[in-house]
Parts: sequence; C-alpha cells; structure tokens
Amino acid sequence: MRTPQEIDEKLAETIRQVYKRPLMFARKHDVERSLWDFHWAWAIVHNLEKQLRDIHSETLREHHAPAGFFSRFRHDNPTASDDDALAFTLDEWRRISRTLPFHEQRKNVPRLRFSLRLLLVAPLAAALAIHLWPAGQDGPMEFNIGTVSVGSQIVHTFEVQNRTGRPLRLALGGCGCPDRCELTDDRLMQGEISYFDAALSVRSGQEPGARIEVHYELLTDIPDRPRITFRLVGNVATPADHNSTRNNRMRRNTRVEVFEDGTLYARPR
Repeated sequence: MRTPQEIDEKLAETIRQVYKRPLMFARKHDVERSLWDFHWAWAIVHNLEKQLRDIHSETLREHHAPAGFFSRFRHDNPTASDDDALAFTLDEWRRISRTLPFHEQRKNVPRLRFSLRLLLVAPLAAALAIHLWPAGQDGPMEFNIGTVSVGSQIVHTFEVQNRTGRPLRLALGGCGCPDRCELTDDRLMQGEISYFDAALSVRSGQEPGARIEVHYELLTDIPDRPRITFRLVGNVATPADHNSTRNNRMRRNTRVEVFEDGTLYARPR
C-alpha cells in the first residue's frame, strides 16, 4: 500500500498530466469532469473539500456556467471548435488549481486524516469514474453515451440511493422522451434504492452526426436540491463510425447517491 505522501504526490502529478495531455484521460467534453474527480480526491486527502467546492462554485458563477465551462463556452461561441472550448476549460481549471496549495501541503502529509478507507478510496475515485455534483451546483447530470447507430436504443438505469439520514420522497417530473418511465419506489428510507430507466433511441431519418439527447427530471423533498435533471446525450452514427457504433439495445447502470445537503455522487455500476 502506498504511503500518504506517495498518494498525495501521485494525485498532484496526475492533475499536472491532465493539463499536459488532457485527451489521454477523457474526451474533450469530459476533461472537465476528470479534472474535478482528481481535484476532489486530492482535496479529500488534505481535508480541503470546502475550499475546493467554494472556489469551483465561485468560478462557475463568474461565467454563469452552472453546467460547466465547456458547455458555457460552446453556448457563447457556437461557431468555435471543441478545441477552443477545451482550451477555455483548461484555463479556468488552472485558475482553480493555483488557489490550492499543492506544494505547501506536502510537508504536512503525515498529519493528514488518513484512515484505511480513505487510503483505499481517495486515490481510486477518478479511476472508478465517481462524479460529484456539489451542493449548490445547478445544471443537469449529463451522461454521454457516444455514437449510436440508427435503429438502436440505449437504456440507462439510474439507481437513486438515499444517503440523507432521513426518509426521502421522490417523484418523476418532466420527461423529454417519448417513452413513459416510472420509479420503482417514491419513498426511501436511509440506504434504500429506487430505480428508473432512461431510454435514448435513434430512429430512421435522423441525420448522421447529429446530436441526440433526452432528459428526465427527478423531484425531491430536499430544500437545496428540489430537482435533479438527468440528461443522456450522444450522436447519430456516420458511415465512418461503423466500427465504434453501439447497436441494437444496450443497457447501462449508474448509482446516484443523494445527500441531505443536496450533494450528489454518481458512479457507473
């Protein structure tokens, strides 16, 4: 098992590598999420979660970007390329990184709050694709399913788990899809899970390369998170996508843990 200092140095070095070679870690529109994951793991190690949440939220508000820097740039600059949007995203995240004491904290590593659970979980958070939506961060939880061939359907099952410490009420609200969906349970005790299926279909006549999306709204009785929007996005396959196309009917699962302050954790199953 790695020592606390080795974990600290590995996370900091990984963040630096994301800035140098972002496409080795994620697709252009997902690099922002990877940066959050690695920064969050580093912040857990140093007990700096609040500082990271605050500076991240402040920077998002500065740009009126509740859904993130990449999507904000694309919205404001519709003719710009994804490379331009990625460059903007990296610049803003570098600003966030510069507020965090990557070097100064190393000398204090032996005194950090390490438990066996933290030693196992923190360095693996990003590798396990654990995504976090902090309390107060609005915008949809977006899941990109990639390229989908005509005639295919992707079914994404969301497992919503109650981590609030009290009974949680849920309801499905608006749905931007043609298919009816239902929650398996609308009242959850602590630790219990409710399920619903989100489906994204590609029908004949849709233009190759076109963006496709569908959204679902989950209503809660949490004051700071009254609704959670789930968005599935993808692209219609082109002839050049033949070898990477998703075909027929595929299933994915994501566990979403809901906490009392409105924080959401999502990870694939």
